[in-house]
Amino acid sequence: MARSAGIDERTRQLVRARQIDSPELSPADRELVEVLQVVRYYWSFGRTSTLLEVEVTQVYGTESVLAPSADGASG
Repeated sequence: MARSAGIDERTRQLVRARQIDSPELSPADRELVEVLQVVRYYWSFGRTSTLLEVEVTQVYGTESVLAPSADGASG
């Protein structure tokens, strides 16, 4: 997949060796690696959930976790 996406061989070697923080990777390469890792995680999570027939849980609240408290105190 990486080859067909146009990622050069050296970048693929660094990723395979898990040297994601290597200075040889450009910022654009790092961002691409991070996006691919997130996509792979959610894809595998979705496949596992489907395989195990895990039902989606109900969302019980819609308020933001980061909303300021009523008394104005932070933290």
